[in-house]
Amino acid sequence: MMIKRITMAALGAGLLMMTGAGFASAAEPTGARDAAAQAVDSGQLAGFFARAEQHSGARGVTANSKHPSLTGEVLTINTLNPEFVKGAKGAAPSTVSRHAVKAESGTGQQASVWLAEQNGAWKVQNLSTDAQDVTFTAQGGNVFTEPQINAWYRVTGDTITPLNDSAREAVGTQISVAKYQDRVQGLYADKLPGSDYANKKLLAGYPMPGTAGQHEEDGFGYGVPAVALGLLLAGGGAAYVVRRRVA
Repeated sequence: MMIKRITMAALGAGLLMMTGAGFASAAEPTGARDAAAQAVDSGQLAGFFARAEQHSGARGVTANSKHPSLTGEVLTINTLNPEFVKGAKGAAPSTVSRHAVKAESGTGQQASVWLAEQNGAWKVQNLSTDAQDVTFTAQGGNVFTEPQINAWYRVTGDTITPLNDSAREAVGTQISVAKYQDRVQGLYADKLPGSDYANKKLLAGYPMPGTAGQHEEDGFGYGVPAVALGLLLAGGGAAYVVRRRVA
């Protein structure tokens, strides 16, 4: 089956969090919610929701009809730990990736608002119609993503439980931490930052700007998960690409 996804192409090195370095605080950081609220007040979120609906084929949609609001707390989002992928003994499966908060429109749409601290101030980094990150993380526990396949998991002791269809397709009903480490090491260890694969400017299996025409399916990248529709705000620009994935 051919699946099309619209996602963002990162326009700056600031999004490439593939070293595993993340934000220090697990609590809601001071100023982060204010930054997200500015996206509501400025009309950014309303315009984003309108464009998302227009992209799906709707006509006559305007930003004025969206009335977006923020829902819940600013959350710490975890992703697959590169040390774990390398096979390091005792490494945790996940590491901090970013902060995000859920937004909803008055017409029922959802979005994840990515937040980053830059030069001492919190800013909106990205908007995504894929809100699985904030949805699953808000449910509690040690939740993380395997971004290469847009899979989400919860770690409980020595067991990893899949939370969405992509994760269940990958590991079944559950998998031990040790077996999951074997799995991701085999899939991604040779694609970590510094590898020949990463040096070809491939991000999450897809070419970075400047590498048009290349196409892979199994790359390793933390900055950009497989999202339905993304708008990159950091750096002042946006780039949209269509992914075609054969399932």
